[in-house]
Amino acid sequence: MAKITDKDSISVVDVDDVLHVVDVSDVTSSPQGTSKQLTLEQLKDFVIDYSKGYESEGGFISTITQAGTEDVATTISFGAGGLTPNGHVSVAASGEFEIMTTGYYSIKQRFRAGRSGASGVSEIFFWAEISTDGGSTWSVIGNSVDIALNNSNDTTVFFDLSNVLLPVGVKLRNRFARSSTGHDSGDLVPSTPSSTLTSAGVPVAPSAQVSIYKISL
Repeated sequence: MAKITDKDSISVVDVDDVLHVVDVSDVTSSPQGTSKQLTLEQLKDFVIDYSKGYESEGGFISTITQAGTEDVATTISFGAGGLTPNGHVSVAASGEFEIMTTGYYSIKQRFRAGRSGASGVSEIFFWAEISTDGGSTWSVIGNSVDIALNNSNDTTVFFDLSNVLLPVGVKLRNRFARSSTGHDSGDLVPSTPSSTLTSAGVPVAPSAQVSIYKISL
């Protein structure tokens, strides 16, 4: 029986060239799987070329206070939103992301939680949700993040989705809520620098900020 290693090497590679693969989910031929073919064009969808790096899709911010509610989820917004310059991701004013082009994405987010005039410890929970049916139903993805606030402390939360393959039409959103396990206080709050710093061009620290990157294949 001829082995693959006995075959001649290919000199010119084309996207229509065929590879031999074993489909382990198809046990028709044997318990180990069934031999099938795969083109390089098909394989490309599963390979990330990290040498091409990240392409910035732009970002959005919110500079207003976003009030939390005890045990009731609030969707985090990023200002007026809009379509990224390359047209790959749309962010609604409601805070929902919609993927306009299938691809690998990295979504970097920062939220600024704080409170004032409260006592005890507040527990603020953050989590992400995904919808594959246009926003009719949502499912939680990944783990939640719990932030404890004491007195008037402010805390910055980094909440990222990294190197995930997202099909066109998928929607994402970030949610947060005060937990009744703590004091009923805590919001997403911006911070304004002093007048001197403002005059020097230092901007307001946003209550929510997102930077979106698409990974080139």
